[in-house]
Amino acid sequence: MIGSGLCVFSRYPIMAVHSQQFTTSGALRELTSGEVFSGKGMLSCRIMTPNGPLLFVTTHTNGCCRESQMYEMTKLIDNYRGNDLVVLCGDFNTGDTHPAYRLITTYLGLKDAFAGCSVNTCNLGSNIYTKRVRPARIDFIFYSSDTCPTSQMEVQSKRLALSGNIPGKDFPYSDHEGLEVVFSLNERVEPMPPRSLLLSVAAVEVLEEVAQRICNRKKKFEAPHPHRRAMAIAGGFLAVILLIALILGNNPVMMFLGTRSLGYFSVVGVGILGMCLMWAWLIPMFNITHVNGMETHMDEIRTRLSYNTILAESDGNGYRLM
Repeated sequence: MIGSGLCVFSRYPIMAVHSQQFTTSGALRELTSGEVFSGKGMLSCRIMTPNGPLLFVTTHTNGCCRESQMYEMTKLIDNYRGNDLVVLCGDFNTGDTHPAYRLITTYLGLKDAFAGCSVNTCNLGSNIYTKRVRPARIDFIFYSSDTCPTSQMEVQSKRLALSGNIPGKDFPYSDHEGLEVVFSLNERVEPMPPRSLLLSVAAVEVLEEVAQRICNRKKKFEAPHPHRRAMAIAGGFLAVILLIALILGNNPVMMFLGTRSLGYFSVVGVGILGMCLMWAWLIPMFNITHVNGMETHMDEIRTRLSYNTILAESDGNGYRLM
């Protein structure tokens, strides 16, 4: 509804742009977090550098759907990168021990530019926007140098950027710290390693774990609100009181209280009744789009794993070994 808030600036020509909103988003029951209104997605650009084309992708994922969204993102990158160098960055709302992180490093084969560095990008005590939780690193810059036959990419320098308060202000730029990486693009000296359609054991394991987590998320989206019965009873009780109040509207007592008070009571009562019914019964109906998206991603992962099994039983080209 609101949009992704993603933007890319480049000093080199941008040859093509693709913007895609994730098919899954926040659950309606998580209305207070605001995520349900945001159109989280990814923005990819093909940039022509002096050393060849570069596929640059930026994203902002949703914490409650990270596995499904990051699978959708890795699928797009895998389909469109070809022989291009790749840079992927953004707020992933996940740590470096989560299977969604390994989906990028193990399955997609990208490298974490800050791997091994003890840096945190959010929940810092010095940030006034920070909640009182443990500091974490959930913002990443990934890159790949094993996809281009003529060029390779290496990290030249890296640091936290835009830290502290804005000059002359008593508040920071964001609730997150910025990341800055300087890459060097050089001609490839050694030949590019061959790419195989056969997945590694680690890639198969992470796909299976991601599929299981998507399945668990899907069940949560499909489930009714845990307090549905209590809400329905409260809504029914409120409806009875509201009905009695409306019936007694012509009663001298209600006339004495005034029609304005009755009107206020009716509006508030109808509003509360509607909220009870929505949260108790209608939430699964609004989540059907996200449930279908998760089901599609699970089917795609199962298909990829089945295809990998066929390759493992063949000579690597799809021909079965006798």
